[in-house]
Amino acid sequence: MIFYILAVFLLLLFSFSILLLQLFSLLFGRRGNGCRVYGERAIGQRQQQAVAYAYLGRGDGTLAVLSDASGSGISGKAAALSSVRCFCSGFQLSRKEREEELLEELFREANSRLCRIFYGQKGRASVGALFASGGELRYGISGELSLYLYRGRELLLLSEGQSAAAMIREGFRRGRISREAAERLLRRERSFRYLGREDYQGFAGAGEKLRLKRGDLLLLLNKEISGALGRRELEDLIRRHRPGRRLCGILIQKSRERSGGEAGNAGVLLLRA
Repeated sequence: MIFYILAVFLLLLFSFSILLLQLFSLLFGRRGNGCRVYGERAIGQRQQQAVAYAYLGRGDGTLAVLSDASGSGISGKAAALSSVRCFCSGFQLSRKEREEELLEELFREANSRLCRIFYGQKGRASVGALFASGGELRYGISGELSLYLYRGRELLLLSEGQSAAAMIREGFRRGRISREAAERLLRRERSFRYLGREDYQGFAGAGEKLRLKRGDLLLLLNKEISGALGRRELEDLIRRHRPGRRLCGILIQKSRERSGGEAGNAGVLLLRA
C-alpha cells in the first residue's frame, strides 16, 4: 500500500515536471549548438506501457531523451517519467569538462534510481539519449529503441539498441553463436538490457561519436514505430514532409495504420543539426 501511495505521488510530481519541460521546449525550439529538437507521443491501449520524452539545452550542448517503459499497475508510467527526469536533472547539474563521461553517468544513475524506486517491483524502461555538443553527437540506447540518421536524402540505421535481435546478430557476426542457435533465439522477441535491473550492463553506443553536418536529422523511435515502418517507408516520409512536430505526428499515425489491432504507446524524437 505504501509503495503505491509513493508511486502515485512520484508520478504526479514527475508528470508536472515533464509537462513544464515540454512546454518550455515548445516555446523555445532551438537549443545549444544550433540544434532543433521535436518530439511527440501517443497513448495506446496497453495499460502497462508508457512513453515520456524531454529535451533541453544550454550554451555548450543539447540533450534529448526518450523513455519507453512498462510495468505492473502504474509502474510503467512512473518508470518512464522518473528515467526522463533523472536524465534532465543530471544534465543540468553536469559540468562541461566531463562531457566524455556524461552519458555513462546519466544511464548509470537512471538505472540506480529505478532500482531504488521499485525495489523488486516490476518497472523497467528502454531509454535513448542524444547529446549534441561542439558539432558532434554522442548517443546511448538501453533496451529496444532504434536510432536513424537522415543525411543527403538517405536514411541510415545507426543502432537497434539492445534488443535481443540486435545482440544475437552481433554474436553471430563475431562467431560467438552458431547459425542454428541464432535462428532459434531470433524467434523470441525479448529485451533484457533495459534500465531498472540490478545487473546493469551498460548501453549501446557507449564511446560512439558522430560528426554532425548541417541539415542532419536524427530519429529516435520506440518499438511501436520502428516495428511497423521499414527504413524505405521512413525515408520516403521524411523526404515528403518538413522535419518538425507534424512529421513526428505523421510517423505515429502511419505506424498505427500499419500495426492495426491493439495499439501500443508510440514515441519519437527528432534532432536536426
